[in-house]
Amino acid sequence: VALMWVLMSAAMMLPTAVPAFVAYGDLGRGGGEVNLSGLAAGFLSVWVGFSLIAATLQMALFKADLVSGFGDSRSGVLSAALLALAGAYQFTPLKAACLTACRAPVSFFIGHWHLSPFAMGQRLGSSCVGGCWALMLLAFVGGMMSLAFMGLATLIMTLEKLPDIGRFVDKPLGYALIGAATIVLGTTL
Repeated sequence: VALMWVLMSAAMMLPTAVPAFVAYGDLGRGGGEVNLSGLAAGFLSVWVGFSLIAATLQMALFKADLVSGFGDSRSGVLSAALLALAGAYQFTPLKAACLTACRAPVSFFIGHWHLSPFAMGQRLGSSCVGGCWALMLLAFVGGMMSLAFMGLATLIMTLEKLPDIGRFVDKPLGYALIGAATIVLGTTL
């Protein structure tokens, strides 16, 4: 289960980090020393940590018979709670702060240039986890084995991190998730 989460997180999060990795590489062409593999390793190390926590959560939910062996919710209340949590998180200052690193990667890297590439990658990965953790947990709602759901989630998280588009995604997505939570809860009770 942990390996599945690691692979899924890497497959979903690396595409969302491409603009930041490109910005980092561009800074290197401007005369700075860059180590893209060190940056990527630091970034992925944080997602491995998240994956271990998510796998532990999945096993606990499985033992409580709240998710199937494939990790999808068997409980309308759980699904509604996760949707509401993800929706509400869209409106928090923490979510906005975490997305700042993704939306302004050059400023992020300049502010952290004194760190090693691995440490910068960890900082970037921490901001990414901070911005995406609640949406990632929706894998329990949409199904972790659903390529369509995971592809849609990756697309949404990628759009959310783009500076010109992301600010138009946050709030409507929050309202949509809270609305979906209400519908799911209404059909469950």
